[in-house]
Amino acid sequence: MSAREPQRRARHRAPRRPLDTARGLLGTAAAVAGTTITVVALSSGSLASWVDSATVTPGVVSTGSAELDVTASFTAANWSNLLVGESVRQSFTVTNLGDVPFTLSATGTSTAAGYELRTAPGACPGTALGGASITTTAASLGTLAAGATTTACLEVRLVAGAAAGSTSAVNVTVTGTQVP
Repeated sequence: MSAREPQRRARHRAPRRPLDTARGLLGTAAAVAGTTITVVALSSGSLASWVDSATVTPGVVSTGSAELDVTASFTAANWSNLLVGESVRQSFTVTNLGDVPFTLSATGTSTAAGYELRTAPGACPGTALGGASITTTAASLGTLAAGATTTACLEVRLVAGAAAGSTSAVNVTVTGTQVP
């Protein structure tokens, strides 16, 4: 080296202090967090929820009709002068005048003790009907399609407990329950 040449010195950085390093890291983290918040805030408009609706038109809905007709031509003389243990049966018809099929059942009442009522589907047999009295338990008469007619049998039986010379009004209710 000559006297005229400037002297070159090696350039060295001053050693970093730990506090400067921590500040740099915190500054970088704050810049990244600020950028993230800004990006999320600006991009929230692009996260749209789509909503749509449509109307379903099923057409016309209408109700059916339910109507039963019970026809009986009972002969009053047949129900007279019963003795304990005797029974009399007579047929009646049930017509479904509605648009829906029914499950039929029958219940009955008697105004005097000692009278039992029974019903069964079909024509009356020549012998007494079995089963429980419809004054205590409903009897099934089967299923009846819309527009159809069926025959059923009603039996009046005089049992122990009936007073001699008594009379009783009897009522039978036929109920049709729509078949699901």
